[in-house]
Parts: sequence; structure tokens; C-alpha cells
Amino acid sequence: MDSALPKISSICYSVGEIRPIETLVELGMADRSAIESLAARGIRNFCEDRRPAHDMCTSCIAATLADSGLRPVDIGAIVLGHSMAKWDLKEEREFLSAIAAMGFSRSQIFGVSMQACTVANAALDLARLLVASTFGPNNVLVIIFGKDSEGNRLAPQAATLFSDGAVSCIVSSGSGTLEIVGAASLTDPALAALEWSEPNFPKYLVSGVASLRKVCETVYAQGRISAREIAAVFATNGSSIYLQMIGSASGVTDNQVYRENLPRYAHVYGCDNLIGIRDRVLARDFKSGEYVMSVAWAPNVASACLLRRV
Repeated sequence: MDSALPKISSICYSVGEIRPIETLVELGMADRSAIESLAARGIRNFCEDRRPAHDMCTSCIAATLADSGLRPVDIGAIVLGHSMAKWDLKEEREFLSAIAAMGFSRSQIFGVSMQACTVANAALDLARLLVASTFGPNNVLVIIFGKDSEGNRLAPQAATLFSDGAVSCIVSSGSGTLEIVGAASLTDPALAALEWSEPNFPKYLVSGVASLRKVCETVYAQGRISAREIAAVFATNGSSIYLQMIGSASGVTDNQVYRENLPRYAHVYGCDNLIGIRDRVLARDFKSGEYVMSVAWAPNVASACLLRRV
């Protein structure tokens, strides 16, 4: 199946050191009851990367370039997105210096912010718009990363753990196996005034479900398909509740939501969807023509990206 739409290829990721959840007790980040709650939810590990963010990113970039056979000179633009990570002028300069050392010179570089852990879908959307534009670049490098900066990996109510990680891929007008059919995102700014606490969870859930349904409906309309044609959904591993919400909002059955990485890696800031797609394809690739959804939810942002195997 040939396609003129922009395509994703060469997804590579790094999650640092995979550590058992019991380590949190030794680190003073959780007590025994929290560990038992996490274990009851099926979570076994979390990921810790002690490297600076720019080192996390460049290790993924090197792997993606090696896998794709592309050189820095072949990359027409870079899209960088981060979630819940310290990012200031010092980090920005260190990142630019690091990619310059890799051989990147004058490039279009775009940063995607204010998307929290839905950032990967927004970055893919921007990359595909760049590739599809008149005189746009043939190859765009997408980099997503997230890193704990406050020393607290435990989510409210011990729902999940926050993990460090980075993931990168190529969005291209040429080769690739997953074409980007459509993308959408919604932000509810009113939720920013609410404290992320148990009394407010119902408000977040009601808004989140409505936004998730809307972005899924939007990308289905863009692709002119229905939920019945979706082979798998890759979601934010915020908790098992997140996975249930996203599955319900996207209209698929529960077993179509990819769940293998929640116990394996917990919630890797911003990276869950692309990591899940990479692992699923390596274990069992999709058939030509099958549709795949990346659906993400953060407290006030929802996004979706519709892909098709070509």
C-alpha cells in the first residue's frame, strides 16, 4: 500500500535504569502501603535516568539516525517536546551544543510546550504539517522527553509512578511504515485553576472524558473511518483508570488498548504512546491497511493521532 501522507519510522527510546518499585522505600519516596497499592495495580518497575535531559535526547537521536540511515544533513527540521521536565535557557543551550556536536548545523528547530504528557501527538502533528507543506522538509526529527526534577515519583493515590525517558523518530515524506492520517488536541484552561487533589478528580474526569471523545471523533472524521476499524490504541500510562477512560472514549474494546508497558515502565513522561507503538511493532507488526490510534490525556489536555500501517 503506497501513500503520499507523511510517515513515521525509526522510533527509538531510552528509559535509563529500570528499577523495582521497592526501591522507592529505600529512597524515601514511598511507604510500604503505597508499594502494596502499586503492586495491586500491576506496576512492578519505574525508570530512572540520571543523565541530563540533553544526553537522554541525543542517545535516542543517535539510535534513530542509525536505524533510518539518515545523517544530520538529511534532517530538514527538528521538533522537540518535553513533559514535566526542568527546561531553562541553560538546558536549551546544552541541547543545542549537543546536537551541534552530532553534526547538526543550521536547522529549523521548533519546541512544543503546554501539552504536558500529550506532547508526542502534538509534536507528530506539527512534524506532519511541516513535511506536507509546500517546499517543506523531506525529513523531520521528532524528540520527546520527560524527567523527574522534584524527587517525587508517586502519583496521587499511588495510581502509578512517574518515569524518566526519551523517544525519537523520523517523520518523512518518503519511507516509513505508519502514515499520519490525522491529529487533534484540546486544552481546557479552566482546569489549570484547580488543585490536582482527590476532591477535584471528578471534575478532571468529566472534562477529560469529554475532551478525549472529541479528539477521537475529530481524527476519525479526518480519516473517514469509525472505531470499528481501529486495530490497537496506545495510551498514556497514567494509571489503569487512564487506560480504561481512553479505551472507552476511543470506542474500542478493552483488550485493544495496549497495556504491557504499564507494569514494565510505569508512566514515562510524554513518551508512553510512541514507546508502546515501538514495542508492539517489534513483538507483532500490524497488517497493511490497519489503523492505529495514539491517544493521550493529561489533567487539562487531550490529544489523538490516527496512524495507518502502509
